[in-house]
Amino acid sequence: MAKKVVKMNLSSNGYKNFKKAMKKMKFKSKELFLKYCTLNTIKTIATSSQKKQIAKEMNLIKKAKPKR
Repeated sequence: MAKKVVKMNLSSNGYKNFKKAMKKMKFKSKELFLKYCTLNTIKTIATSSQKKQIAKEMNLIKKAKPKR
């Protein structure tokens, strides 16, 4: 997958909601959380070969997530 820098501007309330969602899903890295959410969103419109690649990447992200 291509790597592209994306800048996100959030209000203070939006940032609190973002952090709350991260905490609920037990992510500590913002980058991993954003990548997981993006892949989860585009999974519905991807082709079957892309879906396999997305599934592999999502599994790697889940494994990289620290366990509590």
